[in-house]
Amino acid sequence: MMRIRGYLFWTVVLTVSAIVFSPAGSPAQYHEPFYKMPGHGRSDVVQDIIDIYLVENELIGIVQGRREYRQDLDLDEKVVWRAARGAVGAVLTESRALALSAASRGWAELSLKLQEADSVESIKPFISDYLVMLVTDRRIMGFDSHGRGWVQQSLPLREKIMESHINSYVAAVITSKRVFGWGRGRIGFTEEKLRRSETVQYVDTQPHTVTVGTDARVLVFKSGAGGWRQF
Repeated sequence: MMRIRGYLFWTVVLTVSAIVFSPAGSPAQYHEPFYKMPGHGRSDVVQDIIDIYLVENELIGIVQGRREYRQDLDLDEKVVWRAARGAVGAVLTESRALALSAASRGWAELSLKLQEADSVESIKPFISDYLVMLVTDRRIMGFDSHGRGWVQQSLPLREKIMESHINSYVAAVITSKRVFGWGRGRIGFTEEKLRRSETVQYVDTQPHTVTVGTDARVLVFKSGAGGWRQF
């Protein structure tokens, strides 16, 4: 009996070690982001069709097991975060953001600003089945499964990020002065200014909808709508 227990113990240890210490060239099906907010979940089962490999100084993205896209990294360029989920995948390095989707014809690249690169570990990445979002204290960046490229929203120095949310087709960022909504297929972030004394009390995300409740009103953003509606 003791031998059987010992065998089972070492089997578990070796299995966990194989997962934790897997080589860098292994596919990244889904890595948890550094920063996870409520609503960061899958509403239904979506097939993962993006694989991302890191082999030496080269990124290899494979779409649907057929199309292959390669991207060279600089010799001293360090990958900070990478993830693939559903129809999108992304990589964050110390100097840029790279993304790939089922509709892409190659890696979409967005350079980091000097201040962002200096504090790259503080960048908060989010991923859902169709969206990728990166949030810094200076900018919000988004990429969706349509693969047309990155969209971005600059923030002034005195505007502070309060919270960020993502779900299948929609994302929202709450700042000290505004509420931003973004959805799959949109070419930019849609804003709604907060009133001077207005405070956000809750944020709820569904696959296609973001609802923001304040002490004065309820704001609703839908992925296919033109902007925020208030009630």
